[in-house]
Amino acid sequence: MNLLLRELKAHRKSLLIWCICIFYIIAASMWKFGAEYSSNQSLNELVGLLNILLFNVVTLVFSIIMVGYFNHGDSLAAEIVKLMAGMFIIQLIFLLMGSAIAAYGKNLKISTPVAIVVVLVFLMIAKIADMSRDFDFLRWFTPIKYYEAELILGRGGFSSTYLLLSILILGLLTFITYMSYQKRDLRV
Repeated sequence: MNLLLRELKAHRKSLLIWCICIFYIIAASMWKFGAEYSSNQSLNELVGLLNILLFNVVTLVFSIIMVGYFNHGDSLAAEIVKLMAGMFIIQLIFLLMGSAIAAYGKNLKISTPVAIVVVLVFLMIAKIADMSRDFDFLRWFTPIKYYEAELILGRGGFSSTYLLLSILILGLLTFITYMSYQKRDLRV
């Protein structure tokens, strides 16, 4: 019995972290359901952005805490923040891409499968670019390759070219989403 209590004490932090993560997943699912139920697209986008922000903040905080706990050398907080910022930009690109696909498409039920296919195509392009140096030019065609850990940590920061390209993509996707919603009559 003492061994059981000792093991429970030893693993209480990880159990607490998992419980918080599960709570967040359930809460995020309910927020998504509530936003879809109200069928207000601007609310959907706001909830999507809020989910991404909350997820990134929680991931950043726990990453810094856990890496700091196990790291016995210099602090890695700055590198973790850079990696999380890159991940956040990629998430924004895919969020706006999904919004643009949903806004441009005629049938809302088809928008989700199309967005999933687009993400999978970008993943396949990224994997093909990894196979050989002959395919390095494909890095320009997938946002997944813009913010790789080896590029961010190896160069000490973001590539200004990829950052500018990301800003242009975000602007273009926002414009497409806005213009498509202006022309559209929402049918629910």
